[in-house]
This record gives sequence, C-alpha cells and structure tokens, in this order.
Amino acid sequence: SWRGSTQKQYDLAWRKFIFWCYKQNKSVYETSEKDLMSYLFLLFKDGKSYSCINTHKVAVTQTLSFLDQSWNKNSPLLTKFMKGLFNLRPNLPRYKFTWDVSKVLRYLKTLFPLNSLDMKHLTLKLCTLLALSTAARAQTLVNLNINNMTFSSDRVVFYFSSLLKTSKPGKSFSISLERFKDEKICVVRTLQEYIKRTSKNRKCDQLLVSFKTFNKISTSTVARWIKCVMESAGIDISTFKAHSIRGASASAALKSGVSLSNILSTGDWSSSKNFRRFYFRDVDNNNESNSFMNGVLNCV
Repeated sequence: SWRGSTQKQYDLAWRKFIFWCYKQNKSVYETSEKDLMSYLFLLFKDGKSYSCINTHKVAVTQTLSFLDQSWNKNSPLLTKFMKGLFNLRPNLPRYKFTWDVSKVLRYLKTLFPLNSLDMKHLTLKLCTLLALSTAARAQTLVNLNINNMTFSSDRVVFYFSSLLKTSKPGKSFSISLERFKDEKICVVRTLQEYIKRTSKNRKCDQLLVSFKTFNKISTSTVARWIKCVMESAGIDISTFKAHSIRGASASAALKSGVSLSNILSTGDWSSSKNFRRFYFRDVDNNNESNSFMNGVLNCV
C-alpha cells in the first residue's frame, strides 16, 4: 500500500533502527516503548529535525505492527514524548515570507519571440509558466502527458492516469490552462510552440522532456530548471528553493483576489489549514479575480 517514495524513506529509517538495536544488543522483535523513545531521543541529540524524527517513528511503529507489537497502535506515552520533542524543536515552515512573482514574469517576457528561442530556454520558460500558472508540484509537472491532453479554442486541459502525491480512491484531478492576453507569458501559446518543436524528436509521451536527449526527465530536473529561471530573474536561490514557487504563485493569486477554494483546488491542497501554515505568505486580499492563472500572470 506504500508508494515507492514512501517505501524508500521508510526502508532507510527501518534499517537505521535495526542497526541501533544490534549495537544495543536488543531484539527488534521485542522492542518496547522505552526502546523506541531511546532511539528517537538519540536522533534528537544528533540534531535531527522533528519531521525527520517523526518519519523514523512512523516507519518503525508501522513495521512493528506487522510483528505483533500491538502497543505501538495506541501509545499515550509515545504521543506525549513526540509532543515534547516538538515543543523543544518545533517543525516550523521553511519560509517566513515569499518572493515576488512579477520578477520572474518580467524575465520570462524577455524570452520572446518563441520561435527565436533555443530548445533550452523554451523548455525552461514553459516549465516555469506551468509551475506559476498551476502551483503544481514537480511530480505533477513530470506526469503531464501529451496523450492525456485536450485542446479547445481557449484552453488546454491535462488529465492524469498516473498516481500523484494526493491521489486516492474516488478522487480525480486535472489541470486547466487558459489563454492569456499577453502572448509573451501565455502558457498555452508557449505550450503549442514547445509541442511543435519537440514533436519529431521526443522519445516519450511525457510533456516535458530533456532539451538535449528529448527523453524522460525526473522531478529533480524540473526543480533545477525552475531554480535556473528564478536565479536569472534575480531571486535569491540560496534562500528560496524550487518548491517555493508553489507558495509564491498561490500567495500572488490570493493577493489578486482569487478565492481560497479556487486556490486549494488548483494547487491540489487537501485543506486550507496546510495551505495557510506552509504556503500562504504576506499578502492581502484586496480585489476580485476568478481565475488562478490570471490572478498570477496579472501580477507583472
């Protein structure tokens, strides 16, 4: 039932716990609450973040549940212990403020006309416009597929047949891109040019492909492309990582008057609580705008 990324994360945590038990001359099959808390406190003393420690806790307790260690299913003591660690080392959001999307939009405007751009800059422009226009995760952008794409006169819609981070039974998700009045930063126009330029050389159905090999790319490649554009636009990438574009675009949309429900739906956030805690930064809602994409692109 675990996704591949979860398995990889939990596997590392479980192996570290087994190694600790071996050094302590303890049996994994006879782990007690005290043993687990001793291990977690060792991680705390090593300077690990609350989020990292919690990942280890979940990996160990969920695995132990398959070894007939029933105490971990409902342990008030372990719950209190984790709350104590949080109080000592709170899991705070990475950013207290966000960057101005208008800087990136002004830079993207200079990458025009589209037919004069080399493949690298056309790819980076499209990738960044997609990220800004949809507040999508890198994983979502990687899973955009030309076979799950429909064009109409004023928009492009992408559907997903692959699993995303928030995929679950009974839930469907799609991305809709509208034509924008300024062709220099119109994501639909840029997308059309990109598909035209890659059609003869692409080696997969993934929308975004390598501008060198025209083959599949990974989420780390998308993140690197976005950071490259951010740096070119004058954003401090020593402070802000690629994932910050999600919060920056969403905050800009909210400032432009886009409704919170529209933002949550577009960015595939499950709750307003998580959005406000980790992504919403330093904005005022002072006018009305219906479309997320228009709310962001009008910031320039």
